[in-house]
Amino acid sequence: QFVMCVARIVVSACIASVLGIGLALISLPLSLAAAAGVAVAFLTARAFAIRVRALGAEAFLTSSAFGKRALQIIEGMRTLRMFGREAAEARRGDSDAENDRLALLRVDRALVLVQLLTEVLYIPLFLGIVVLASKLELPMTVMIAFLALLYRLQPHARRIDHLRIELAAQTE
Repeated sequence: QFVMCVARIVVSACIASVLGIGLALISLPLSLAAAAGVAVAFLTARAFAIRVRALGAEAFLTSSAFGKRALQIIEGMRTLRMFGREAAEARRGDSDAENDRLALLRVDRALVLVQLLTEVLYIPLFLGIVVLASKLELPMTVMIAFLALLYRLQPHARRIDHLRIELAAQTE
């Protein structure tokens, strides 16, 4: 698992390097502007990801507590029946399940917002590249080639970041 993760990082880094070199060869000023824009988008998304991480930790604790409680109920079912506590424990289990569902829903919602934010932050980046390319009086074909390569670079950069997190989780 660890070796495969490292191999995927190497492959994505090689692809990203080739695309980055292609961008630099097309236009160094546009490449530097794009790198600055990507850095801003990345750091902004990273700040929001901290909140997602906190929500994930909360959801983990909630799910863990729910699982332990469910196991206790299953193991103690005879005792619950003997004392007529089935209905009360069912209500408590429903409440715990709802709390767990809400915690997981908050994590999903926050993840979607971070992904959406990342996509939205790339719009001004692309528009800024178009404006800068026109100020540098670059031909339209050069600008289109640059934007196409930049667009192709995005998933590889995201994959490297995702794999980096996966690798860190495996080494803990």
